[in-house]
Amino acid sequence: MEVKDVSSTTFGYIIGFLLPGMVAIYGLGFMSVDVASLLKPATAPEATLGPSLLLLLAALTVGMVVTAVRFVIFEKCICRKHRFQDGFFEKLGTGEKLASFRAAVDEHYRYHQFFGGLSVALVPLYGGWLWKNHLDFGTCRGLAALGAWVLLEVLMVYCAANGYEKYVDRANRIVAGVQAKPEAPHV
Repeated sequence: MEVKDVSSTTFGYIIGFLLPGMVAIYGLGFMSVDVASLLKPATAPEATLGPSLLLLLAALTVGMVVTAVRFVIFEKCICRKHRFQDGFFEKLGTGEKLASFRAAVDEHYRYHQFFGGLSVALVPLYGGWLWKNHLDFGTCRGLAALGAWVLLEVLMVYCAANGYEKYVDRANRIVAGVQAKPEAPHV
């Protein structure tokens, strides 16, 4: 396996699972004293390997739960019309098509996982932040915070759905042996 494959795969796992899990844990830390106590030793300047490793494992675990929620929301509900062709994986093979498919995973699906996972993880983050700060939506600050969160959620949901649709479209084209649609020139 090439070094490029390992690093792009590792990056994909980090953005697909670990980062959304860390965001969700951080948000849960606002609402739970137990979660907050888990975060303190791992984020302290003098943190040792033990607490940092524990935080990474907890973030990975929460990231996998976030992934399950993201899967149901996006792949089973929002993007349910975007599916692989019948017999997709049997047609994929092991040669050039498989390598192209892996590139599609790295270029589209991992970003779908990140944006979709972040849209899920932002709910406890925003909810926990509200819980801690007791924001009043009758104030400008409260309305601005709500507006910023709604805009960020809309952006994450749009990007996640778009990434998944591109992933499925590109993967189906790869299996069918069809050239990708040329992209419009950037103006």
